[in-house]
Amino acid sequence: ASRIAYMDALIIEMALTEIQYFHDIPLEISLNEYIELTKEFSGEKNYQFVNGILIEIYKSLKQQ
Repeated sequence: ASRIAYMDALIIEMALTEIQYFHDIPLEISLNEYIELTKEFSGEKNYQFVNGILIEIYKSLKQQ
């Protein structure tokens, strides 16, 4: 379980880094890429967790 939690944290960190430093990549594309990575490398429950976090990040950034 700890490997999966570590992978989830890594995926979220990578998504945040891409959003912060690669402004030429549309936000929707960045988040979708990391959601797909989570589907591939984490379990179903973990996918839902990471997806929820990335959706909240998306909503927050779109409001700014």
